[in-house]
Amino acid sequence: MATANLAQVNSQINKNAPTAGTAITEEWMDNRIDIQSCHALNADPNTPDDLTFCLKGDTSGMALSSDRSVDQQIIVHVTFLEPVNLSTIQFIASTPPQSTDVAPPRVVKLYYNKIASFEDVEEDEGTCVIQLDQLELGAPVVKNLERAAFRNTQSLSIFIEENQSDQEISFINKIRFRGIAASTTNMNDLKKCKS
Repeated sequence: MATANLAQVNSQINKNAPTAGTAITEEWMDNRIDIQSCHALNADPNTPDDLTFCLKGDTSGMALSSDRSVDQQIIVHVTFLEPVNLSTIQFIASTPPQSTDVAPPRVVKLYYNKIASFEDVEEDEGTCVIQLDQLELGAPVVKNLERAAFRNTQSLSIFIEENQSDQEISFINKIRFRGIAASTTNMNDLKKCKS
C-alpha cells in the first residue's frame, strides 16, 4: 500500500517538474491569482467587487480608483493560488476614470505575505517602496523586485500611498506580476542517491 502511494506521489512530482537541464522561464502570474480572495480597501463604491479587470486579462479601459469621500489611498490585497516567487511588478495607469481630480500612483508600498489594513501601513514601512514617475505611466511600467524578499509569496498587499499630483482620487488600470511557481524545482540542483 505504501509503495503504491509513493509511486503516485513520484508520478505527480515528475508530471509537474521540468526536465533535467531545461531552464525554468518566468511567466506572468495572472493565472496563479486567486481572484475570489482579492479585494481593495478604500475603493470607489462603484468599483466591481471582482478585481479581474485590474489583476487579470484585458483592462478594457476600466480603472480601480480611490473613494473620493475618503482620500487618495488604496490598498489592494492579492492572494495567489499557490506560493510564487515574484521577480517583477507591472503597473498600467494610462486610462483614468472620467474625473478631473484624478492621478496615477506615485508612491506604492508592497507588504509581503500580509493582508495589511490602513492601521498596519501607518506603522510598517512595508517590504518594498516603489516610486513611479509621471512620464513612465503612459505605458506599462515594470519594476524589478528583490527576489529574496518575495520568495514563497502567498499574498501581497499593495498600498497606493500617494498619487502624482496630490489629487483627491488615485487610479490604476492594471497590476501584473511576473515570476515562477515556488513549487518549481530545478532538477539540476538535486543530487543522485546511492543505493
